[in-house]
Amino acid sequence: MSKTKTVSDVYFQMPVSFSTGKGKAERFYLSRFWAHCRPKRTFYTVDYCGDGNHEPIRKRDLPTEKEQRRAWQQYYEFVARTATDPLGSFLLSPTLKVREQWQFKFRSWVGNRKHGLLFVGARKNSRGPWLHAMYLPKDVKDFFLLTKVRRSDQFYTCRDFRSLDSLLQVKDDDVIFQRTGCRLEVKGIAVIHTTKPNPTYKKKLVKLAREWAKREAEKVAAGEQNQ
Repeated sequence: MSKTKTVSDVYFQMPVSFSTGKGKAERFYLSRFWAHCRPKRTFYTVDYCGDGNHEPIRKRDLPTEKEQRRAWQQYYEFVARTATDPLGSFLLSPTLKVREQWQFKFRSWVGNRKHGLLFVGARKNSRGPWLHAMYLPKDVKDFFLLTKVRRSDQFYTCRDFRSLDSLLQVKDDDVIFQRTGCRLEVKGIAVIHTTKPNPTYKKKLVKLAREWAKREAEKVAAGEQNQ
């Protein structure tokens, strides 16, 4: 005996907004309406909040095309007004991928075996004063695998390396090691791949959102005229 096969797919999707109270920020969810097709019947469900919780809905209760377009129009107006895109509807990145060059220093000390090599400092593009670990960007600290020694802000170490020789044996195309005049220190240059805020993101987002809001409004108006 063969089992009845059900073919399911997203029928359409639209933004739905909720407010948690007076004066509270508006929250948007992307609601997905599903069609489940069987040989002799088709039924529908809706996942209102994108959490996988499907609720049954009758076909006559599905939002009309006009209601869908108005919902998108309202969402695009929200995006244009707030310069935010909570549903990620626009293929714009708020960040840019960049490569930064950092000169760094590690030192051998009495705590090598227990805590790892001591991090002396780093400076961007090999210029300016050496920065203590507590003043470095998180991406830079993560690259050098730095951790605080106990709860002190004075000492940061790399526990992955317990000697200068072990550090110098690392093979990495983005790191060049050099010995200094001091036999207890190693310095080098590291190319760190990180992200920075996109300075044109909000301007482009607002422009696109206004264009799409206008487009949806025109389609709604055209549909009303044809009725």
